[in-house]
Amino acid sequence: MTKPKQESEVDNVVQRLSKEGSLIAYFLLAIFILIALVSYSPGDPAFMTTGSSIEVSNAVGVSGAMVADILLHLMGYLAYGFPAFLVYKIIDSLRGKTEPTEFSWA
Repeated sequence: MTKPKQESEVDNVVQRLSKEGSLIAYFLLAIFILIALVSYSPGDPAFMTTGSSIEVSNAVGVSGAMVADILLHLMGYLAYGFPAFLVYKIIDSLRGKTEPTEFSWA
């Protein structure tokens, strides 16, 4: 009789740890994107441009130069709001206000 209760406790712990781990990963992703965007240089070789120098001046490196280049070309200055949106979603999730809602096109 105690086995289902133990399994549910283990499931709760695993679910909580996976949620916390994903929130930490999202926070690190937001910091990575923000640093990449702030240290963006048009002279960096990236995905959509060849750049004017061989050396990458982005603080995050080649991957940061590519991410910043893609985001800035696709979204413009609105890309700076992307890390802020991620942090907002993290805080919203920590407050427990993210409940699945049913979406309907009708």
